[in-house]
Amino acid sequence: SHRLGELLEHLLTLSRLEAGSAATAQQEVRWPVVVEQAMSDCLPLAERRRIELACDWAQGAGRSPLPLLGDPALLAVLLRNLLDNAVRYAPVGSAVLLRFGESRLEVENDGAALADEQLARLGERFYRPEGQDEIGSGLGLSIVQRIATLHGMNVRFARRDGGRGMRVTVGF
Repeated sequence: SHRLGELLEHLLTLSRLEAGSAATAQQEVRWPVVVEQAMSDCLPLAERRRIELACDWAQGAGRSPLPLLGDPALLAVLLRNLLDNAVRYAPVGSAVLLRFGESRLEVENDGAALADEQLARLGERFYRPEGQDEIGSGLGLSIVQRIATLHGMNVRFARRDGGRGMRVTVGF
């Protein structure tokens, strides 16, 4: 089934990342290309749930957002997993925002706020907060954390300002 295939793909990705066999290709990351790929992967789910996907590029003084040497294919997986999660758990008909800054990227949605202990457990393998309608393996965020670590970045999970929804920050 589709779910099993997705689970296997996640497990394979995770084991390759942990074996370190996914030696990160070091090239300058062109974020617009990576974002376009990740967003187009998430579009079918977003359209099904009537979620608007938006990307906000911080306009620095001529500097590109989040300059990084890394592996664009892995970073596309990181973004796809973050966006996919945000879209799954956003209320139907709401929006998911991807925002770039000079030293980080953030993904936000407007779902019901998670409790502190749920926030603390996000990223644990197979952990999925209670009461979810959407199916998933609970591995997507473990993969996000591993890819971030390989690029020298960390991942933080928090409620948005105002206490609603979710904000995931990946950065230095």
